[in-house]
Amino acid sequence: MIEIINAIQSLCTENHPNSSVRIESGPDDITDLSVLTLTDNTDENEVIPSFTFKDVQDKQKIMQAEFDAQEYARNRKNEYPKLRDQLDMIFWDSKNNTNTHTEAIEAVKNKYPKPT
Repeated sequence: MIEIINAIQSLCTENHPNSSVRIESGPDDITDLSVLTLTDNTDENEVIPSFTFKDVQDKQKIMQAEFDAQEYARNRKNEYPKLRDQLDMIFWDSKNNTNTHTEAIEAVKNKYPKPT
């Protein structure tokens, strides 16, 4: 789950790259930008955010959609054989004229197909 604070930090980085952000509430209490303080790192002056709370909510939705779209990849990563085991499979496949490595990878890809 992408938290609202992640969206705020992302927008701050995109729109105010030389600034640091401080949020004066818990992540569940953020309902507007009044809890946000941006400070310019070059002169330490306060900066007014160039984005709205709606921008933050929109960014959160985009980030969540991107995260959700990669679920298959996270699942695959956890299921693939360890790299040393894959290398061993490749070596023995070449010696024995077998396809154990290809079959192992295909099994994971079939279990967690890439969305179309």
